[in-house]
Formats: sequence, structure tokens, C-alpha cells
Amino acid sequence: EISNNWYLELNGTIDLVDESQLVQTNTSDLVTSITGKILRRQEGLSNVYRYNYWGSPIGNAQSTALSDNNIPTNSSNSNFTLDLLKDAALTPIEFTTSYDEIGKLSTYWTHTYQNGVSYFHWNNISITDPVLPGVGYIHKGLGLGGTEFQYVFEGKPNNGVIQISATDIGGAGSVGGVSKTEYLLGNPYPSALDAHQFITDNASV
Repeated sequence: EISNNWYLELNGTIDLVDESQLVQTNTSDLVTSITGKILRRQEGLSNVYRYNYWGSPIGNAQSTALSDNNIPTNSSNSNFTLDLLKDAALTPIEFTTSYDEIGKLSTYWTHTYQNGVSYFHWNNISITDPVLPGVGYIHKGLGLGGTEFQYVFEGKPNNGVIQISATDIGGAGSVGGVSKTEYLLGNPYPSALDAHQFITDNASV
């Protein structure tokens, strides 16, 4: 575990091997150069008929800086795109638009689900479509040997408070004022979240 509660200047690469985590507390400031990045290795499914459900812990690499009074002037998180994914050897993932092609990730099955109430609200995304921090997405496996495949998220780590705007559109089956509107979210940080605490903190919404 790398835990930071003050200031993290990231101008190189942090490789989070196995179960390693980068923990940034509420008082942590992150400042990066254009080359500052992390490698978050994540085991996923390889099967071309099974979905992986993700939330990216990184976005596109970007420079952030400090002002004269040492306050970050551009510490905002950046969007994730599928073309940031690598394999275990840090080779960029290849893509196909076909239903499946061994060794390639099919964009036919890459989707987000935002403010939806039915199957038809899955939104297809291409390799360059921006996915906001915290928004979940799905894709099927690459069909390589074994049941698992190591996907590597390479980019600027997300940091700070992340808010996602959701719209309640109701939907068939809403009961007693409880909406059927759904939204696929994902952990936007390069460390584990306490799922019970997350649900408690967001119970009012």
C-alpha cells in the first residue's frame, strides 16, 4: 500500500503489482507531469461470451501544477477511453468491431448504462469515446487461453471527490415511489472501496 495524506508529485510511473493500492486520503493533493501515471493491474475474464464490469481508476495523462501559494491549479480528473487499456506485457489492447476475434476486444460489446430503465438503454462506446470518472462500463473477453486475463489501466490516477449526475426517469415497475431508473457505476480509485460505507453514504440519493 502507498498511502498519501499530504502531497503526491507524480512525474514517473507507479506500478501497482498484484494487490498493491494507491490510497489518497481526503487531504491528499495530487500533482502530475504529462508523464505521471500509474499501472493498475486487474484480473478479468477472458471468455468472449462473458462480460467484465469495470470502473476505471485512471484517465488520460495530463499535467497538473501548483500555484504560487502551493494550491493545485489543475488537479481535475480526466476521462478514460478504452484505448488506454494494456495487457500484462504493457502492450496496447487490440480492438475489433466484429462479434468476437481471438486476442482482440470487441467494441460491439462495449457499453455504459446511464439513467436507464430497459435493455435498450445500454449505450455502445467506441475506443475513443470518453467515459467520465466513476461511470461503469462493460466489455467481453479477448478469448485467449485460461479463464482470466490481466487488463492494465495505464494513466493518471483519479483523486478527490467524484460526483456523478443522475436523472430519475421512473420506468415500468416503480413501486411506492422507488424508481426503476438504474445507473452502472464503478470504483474510480486505484484502491478498494468499502461497499457498505458507499451505500450508507449515498442512501439519500
